[in-house]
Parts: sequence; structure tokens; C-alpha cells
Amino acid sequence: MKEIWRGQYPGAYFPKLKDFKLLKCSALLRSSNFFFQTLPSLEKLNVSEASFHEIFQCVRLRSEGRTTDAPPRLRELKLSKLNGLMHLWKEESDLKLIFYNLRSLEVLECIKLVNLVPSVVSFVNLQTLEISKCHGLENLVSYSTAKSLEQLERMSITDCDLVEEIVKCLEDNVKDGIVFSQLKSLQLRGLPKLSSFCTRRCDFEFPSLKEAIVIGCPQMKYFSMGKTITKELRNVQWSADKRKQNVQWTDDEEKRHWAGDLDSTIQDLFTQKKTFLNKFVVGIVWDSLE
Repeated sequence: MKEIWRGQYPGAYFPKLKDFKLLKCSALLRSSNFFFQTLPSLEKLNVSEASFHEIFQCVRLRSEGRTTDAPPRLRELKLSKLNGLMHLWKEESDLKLIFYNLRSLEVLECIKLVNLVPSVVSFVNLQTLEISKCHGLENLVSYSTAKSLEQLERMSITDCDLVEEIVKCLEDNVKDGIVFSQLKSLQLRGLPKLSSFCTRRCDFEFPSLKEAIVIGCPQMKYFSMGKTITKELRNVQWSADKRKQNVQWTDDEEKRHWAGDLDSTIQDLFTQKKTFLNKFVVGIVWDSLE
């Protein structure tokens, strides 16, 4: 496997292989442009418990400038428990990466990941995006990458300790807003530092959004500084976060709330969470005195 991975076995070529899982390969310290070039038909890639610092590399071709070793037909990419992974591609890459066929991206328990993808990456057909327990991330995607997510149907960001915003914009006032035209489900759960979906003044439109879950986001004061339009959304599923106090939830304690629009609802919930936590702390103190 090492010889194939490093390109030292020239006869290795798998033109029909569509599904590949790479598990517990700690000896492979970095990704290999040689290996992925042997899998031109690869559609599903699952990498778990390896020591990579990055997954794909940008390589220079003599006549075509820069390109990437990422499989061109890749539809599903799952990365989990990669303790050394810091990025899928390096941010300084000047290549505009477009994954036309990628439909699903899952990144789970990659604790050192600081950058999901460079700002030049586009996911024009991505439908599912799931990020969980990636404690090095401070934001999810850039403005330009978010603009490309027109086909995204489900977004789930959970249990990431440092995430402060989902979409990062460099300008204070963004003139051209972002439309998530197909997004039906949005889950933000266990994000203790999340202050908003976007901290800059950027307009968002979610014409298909029917499910919004905001749980365990105690610092989320508002959804976005800009205008947010959700024509189909009727409530937000929420709960004050008791996990820090080791209190068990019952099904009835996860509630639904609506204040007319998404921004007003998030602001309302922030006020209610503060009230709940104050009462909860007072209750603990009172019980201890008794």
C-alpha cells in the first residue's frame, strides 16, 4: 500500500473503482497526488483514523498551470477521526477548485482542523454538509464558497467549540446577498461561541427552509446583521443548554418558538435563555443553602 500511495508502483491503476475506504493508516503521513490519479472513477471516499495534515494537494502541470489531485467524479466524501488534519486544501492555493459532482461532505472529529476549504473552492452541486466535533474551526465557509451552495439541502454543524460564525465575510457591508435556494434543514447545535450565522451585514434568503434547530448556542444573539428572509419557516426548535450542568433532557424540554421571523426569533430566544440560566443558577444556589 505504501508503494502505491507514494507512486512507487507504476503498474497500479484502478479505472473502475468507485468506492474506497482508507481506515487506520497511521503510517501514511500525508496525502498523495499519485494515488488519487489512479482512481479516475472514484465516487465515494471514506478516510478515517489516519495521520494526514491535508487530504488533497494542488500540483503544477507543465502545460495546464495548476490543478488538483482530487478525483473528478467524487460524489461523497467522509473524513473522520483525523487528528492531524488541519485543512482539506491549503488556503494559499491559487487554484479555483470546483467540485461539480460532490453531493455529500461529512467531516467528523477532526480536532485540529482550522480551515474547512480555501475561499476559492466552489460546491455547485453539494446537497449535504455535516460538520461535527471539529474544535479548531472558527468559521465554516467563506462568502464566495457560500454563494456556490445553491443546491445545498441540509446543513448540520454540531459540537464545535470555537465556531463563532458560519459564513465569513471580509467586508462590513456586503451588497450582493446569499441565497440558499434549496436548503430545507439547518441544524446548529452545541456551538458555545457562535454569535451569529454571519457577523457582517450580509442579506440571506432561505426560500425552502422548513426546519431550523438551534440548541446549545448560548452566545447567539441574532441570526445575521443583515436581512434574513425565510418564507416557509414557521418555528425554530430550541432548548436552553443544560449540558454544562449535567442535567438530563426530557423530550418536552426541547421547544419550538416563533416571533414572526428568524431574526426576531433568535433574539427572543437569546433573552429567554438568559432568563432561564439566571433562574437555574439561582435554583442551584438556593438548593445548596438548604
